[in-house]
Amino acid sequence: MTNLFKVLLIIPLLFFYNCSDDDDNNPNPHGGNNVLRVGNVEYDLDAGLIENYGAWDDEMVNLDLSLFSSGINISNCSSGPSGSGQVLYFEMFTTNENYLDDGTYTYSVNPELGTFDYADYALNWGDDMNEEDWIECGSGSVSIERSGSNYTISWDLIDDNGIDITGNFSGVLDYCDVSEDLQSSQSSKKRFK
Repeated sequence: MTNLFKVLLIIPLLFFYNCSDDDDNNPNPHGGNNVLRVGNVEYDLDAGLIENYGAWDDEMVNLDLSLFSSGINISNCSSGPSGSGQVLYFEMFTTNENYLDDGTYTYSVNPELGTFDYADYALNWGDDMNEEDWIECGSGSVSIERSGSNYTISWDLIDDNGIDITGNFSGVLDYCDVSEDLQSSQSSKKRFK
């Protein structure tokens, strides 16, 4: 009877031990945080950048948001990023030139407060990239929550090939004010000049 009791005690322990190993096979070491998902493939994200392009009109400011994998370095505002890796980019419209407002930004071809009018991504970004290496996203939304200098960002997009582009990022974003350089330019796809 004692041996039967021991066996019955050991079986549940083996079951729990085997189930806990499932997470070890996940290629994302962040456990679902700081990732760009293209379909079912995950890419780790490591850093982010907000670029202030200044007032768009009397009611809103154009801030561009870029999120980068670990292979890309953000050294300073004048030279832009360097290296290679994955990039996700948004042209967004908010009320403040120093930070993105909290809330859900939706895609709109006509810039309005609380929207983004352009989004795209590159999986093999590098210094020698061509424009055709970027894949546009023509619909979706981006959720922004800010606490001090820390952001929690998530997105749910569909690219022009019909692929779901989802993910999230949490962390501090670098900031560049490039509004003086581009006072006369109000066009999309500026991407970290």
